[in-house]
Amino acid sequence: MAIIAIEAAAARREVGEVLGIQGFDCDAAPTPELIAELVRYGASALCPCTPSELVHAVSESLAPICPVEITQLREQFSTMVSELVDYGDLVLESSACDESGRKTRLIHLAPPAFVAIASARALILGVARDNPLPLPHSTWESIERRRHMRFLTLQESGTSAAALSRMGLVQIESETWYGAPSVGTEEQYIAGLKRALSSARAAPPDPRIHYLDPCTPTMHYSSRWKAVTPESQLAICRRPQRYGADVWALSQTQPKGMQKLLDLPVTAGVRTGADEAWLIQAAIDSLRGNPQQFSLFRGGPDTQILEIYLPIPSWVRRYLDCRGAPVKPTRGGLIAYEIGDSQVDGVRLELKRRMWMQEV
Repeated sequence: MAIIAIEAAAARREVGEVLGIQGFDCDAAPTPELIAELVRYGASALCPCTPSELVHAVSESLAPICPVEITQLREQFSTMVSELVDYGDLVLESSACDESGRKTRLIHLAPPAFVAIASARALILGVARDNPLPLPHSTWESIERRRHMRFLTLQESGTSAAALSRMGLVQIESETWYGAPSVGTEEQYIAGLKRALSSARAAPPDPRIHYLDPCTPTMHYSSRWKAVTPESQLAICRRPQRYGADVWALSQTQPKGMQKLLDLPVTAGVRTGADEAWLIQAAIDSLRGNPQQFSLFRGGPDTQILEIYLPIPSWVRRYLDCRGAPVKPTRGGLIAYEIGDSQVDGVRLELKRRMWMQEV
């Protein structure tokens, strides 16, 4: 077989056609959608493998035809691997031993699955062996890719949730996939945390700890962090540890200048300390009569822009990711999404129900 030399642009066009991605025949940097499909494609052939092996393989294969420096490519692919693990396309094994007995982490393919977002829309998850998109070719044109996510419009593709199940995809309930914990009202939630704090040991405050002061306005996140113990009895804080990032914790002021600390997370179903910290802060702000805020304003002819002024837990972000597209905040928000008019009422209700927020 003869080897034919082709231009980089032609090679990029071939890659895009194989992956079902349009627009990779120009000199622009690869889009997040292309990066995600390349990671899935590489994983479908290489897994199980370590994250570094996967990142190295896909970045090195793209580098010769990509106008981006290899170090930047590796960073983009590494970030995308984390995103695909977090959202359920790939599974990261916590620990395993290689042939020499050293502990390492391995990435595995998550089984093909889908989440019914609405009656006519499904989020496609998982990767099949040697097939990054585990669907018939006839449905590929109905796939909408948004960063690391793939949505299938059921009516346009001529399929249904039942048909996806018959194809072998496992249906995951939306509430299960979002992963929101059941904490009751903000009063019930804080009462449970106080009970957990009651068994903690009181100690003098650590001067290295920084606190998120509940007495400060909720519209300016960075200005809420203080280096002194806040007057409020309960406060989110970051405490240093010998190795690694600072630990998220809940502090409680005690008599005689003492305090108790509760490392997070403590609530069943919450995976990270940061997730629980944002939920606790929302509950504290609400109970103080100063609820966190969001705003909605006109974006396009049939869309609105949602801006949120404080960080949100991963389950709220997942919910918003399925109903809108992240955009750059323009009115002082920390997070912004462009959302279709048909989704706005549901989003508004979800933020008030899950995070006790107030619209301004």
